[in-house]
Amino acid sequence: VENAPLSPKPKQGHLPIVIGARGPRMLKLVARYADTWNCHGSPDEVAARGETLREACIAIGRDPGSIRWSLYGYASVLGSDPFASVDTFRRIVEPYRAVGVREVIFELPDRYDERVLRGIVEDVLPEWRYSSGRNALNVERGQPTCRW
Repeated sequence: VENAPLSPKPKQGHLPIVIGARGPRMLKLVARYADTWNCHGSPDEVAARGETLREACIAIGRDPGSIRWSLYGYASVLGSDPFASVDTFRRIVEPYRAVGVREVIFELPDRYDERVLRGIVEDVLPEWRYSSGRNALNVERGQPTCRW
């Protein structure tokens, strides 16, 4: 983008750019501009698109590791409610972690067991934080975002 001034300037400096993309053309834009790539699909689909993204990054001389992978977890794709239990959360998220996803966004169901959320926050995310050096759980507008 050229000749598109932003005013007033953001307080924190650089505003992170998140781009959701599936196809090769959009993944090239992710490679060029994004701080975070937001994806969806099965772990195999995410891995295949991630490889396309890596190739696009290499083609322009960008470190593919500089782009954070984020997943929007649609219930229809996941096959079950990730908040049914701590074990269900692990079972659903681990395959995405294995292919490179480092942040997930889920729609919080109308009814959920706070003990499950507490178990995820107190047991699962700290374990993942230890293995990757990061962790946060944000709940904004009813959508928990889990980062590790």
